Amino acid sequence: MEWAIAFVAAVAAALLSLETLGHIQRAGYRLSLGKKAAKEQLRLALLALVWAALTSAAYALEQSFDAEYALWLYLGVFSLSACLFTLCTWVRSKQHLKFTPRAVRLLCALFVIDFFLARLLAQIGAAIFESGKGAFAAIFLVPLLTLPGAALARAFIYPLEALIFSRFVKRARRRLESMNGLVVIGVTGSYGKTSVKNMIATLLGERAYATPASYNTPMGVCKAISCMPEGVKYFICEMGAGRRGDIARLCSIVRPQIGVITGIAPQHLKTFKSLENIVATKGELIDSLPCKGIAVFNGYDDFCADMFKKCVLRRKFITGERGVSFSDVELDEKGSRFVLKVGGEDRRCFLRLVGRHNIENFCLAMQTCLALGEDVNEL
Repeated sequence: MEWAIAFVAAVAAALLSLETLGHIQRAGYRLSLGKKAAKEQLRLALLALVWAALTSAAYALEQSFDAEYALWLYLGVFSLSACLFTLCTWVRSKQHLKFTPRAVRLLCALFVIDFFLARLLAQIGAAIFESGKGAFAAIFLVPLLTLPGAALARAFIYPLEALIFSRFVKRARRRLESMNGLVVIGVTGSYGKTSVKNMIATLLGERAYATPASYNTPMGVCKAISCMPEGVKYFICEMGAGRRGDIARLCSIVRPQIGVITGIAPQHLKTFKSLENIVATKGELIDSLPCKGIAVFNGYDDFCADMFKKCVLRRKFITGERGVSFSDVELDEKGSRFVLKVGGEDRRCFLRLVGRHNIENFCLAMQTCLALGEDVNEL
């Protein structure tokens, strides 16, 4: 009986852990869960109290009327309520757990750990009540196993994940080294990374390959590199960060020669702690560039302008008054019309995107391409 109860409890615990695993996944598989995850743990604790009351009622019924079926009926209610709780949570959640290979490995490890934890609880319950039926007395603790179970599962598979990650990194580096003459452009910032990356790729045309969608984590970048076509001259790598050291880690993989800073804003303050840490983290891209590297900054952002002044690289560029700039903006439902100022010359341009921020992003992309030596007329 204890084995059956442990199995059902492990399945229920795995289902109840899906939302928690989703929070862990969005935190970069770290146990920094935030307020939403804390609310989820509170709901699970309340569910544990409900199951404790149901357990007491089932025992009272079994003892009073010698109705052994009451315990098995409770097991059915327990399983059904776990499924319904998971379904309601899944429907309500805006960001679900993505069943990536890593998430599946974590979920499998969690099930194994939950099974043994539930088996241990079942044995303790049976020993206390000197009966196999006593295993039911501990089943209401299952909701409380979600967070510690997820932490144990994460620690359990960490060596495997580190090995897999190391293999991906080595493969990505070999791929980059095999492409002679490849120029790696790193793009980071608190906002506008994907837009600027895509604009640079569009301006450079078929010679450029950019990380797809918002692939800006180490594993995402490694996956993008594995899909890179032959004959590419420029690799444009979007770099995301949630805490200090994230950009430096990405730079150690791709080793950029060009660094582009799109802007600084108070994003991810829960993990960065301060705006100064955000500036320092984005600056890791510039610090990783070689002596002959090129740094490009968004001159329309005050923090970037300050980073430009402090940058020690000889080849550094900034948009705005000292570089590519714009004026005479006209916006309508079709896009943005403006005058692009490059090298003292004015060029009338049309961008199929609405908003001044998109024009600033375009100027930054144009400034990057010009820093690479591209011809302004061809661009």
